[in-house]
Amino acid sequence: MSFETIWFIRAGLIYFGLGVILGLTMALQPAWVGYLRPVHAHLNLLGFASMFIFGVAYHVVPRFKGKVLHSQALARTHLILSNVALVGMAGSFPLVYTAGRAGGYALAVFGSLQVVAAGMFIYNLWRTMD
Repeated sequence: MSFETIWFIRAGLIYFGLGVILGLTMALQPAWVGYLRPVHAHLNLLGFASMFIFGVAYHVVPRFKGKVLHSQALARTHLILSNVALVGMAGSFPLVYTAGRAGGYALAVFGSLQVVAAGMFIYNLWRTMD
């Protein structure tokens, strides 16, 4: 497996573990639910589910097509950008509650980076399947 495949899957597992811990934390500290719910959701959906899918897709799709991945460098950039964006988003959600507009701006920036990262994934696999 490629470096990117391994690290997307590992990142997914790390985010899954963090999401589970946040779920337990919210159960034990219900007053924190407002701050932690969006972080918990994004760690599980963008963190675990998406990262795992990215890793598996980067491994499987080229093999199903009998081709090499269109761009390994783009996959590496996608790996870095999607993780930076997710960690930034997760850190921005509590800021929305505490810092107001500044947290919203941070969330918008990291959310936009996540959109760019998703576009990289779509483009890379699309070109691989051409």
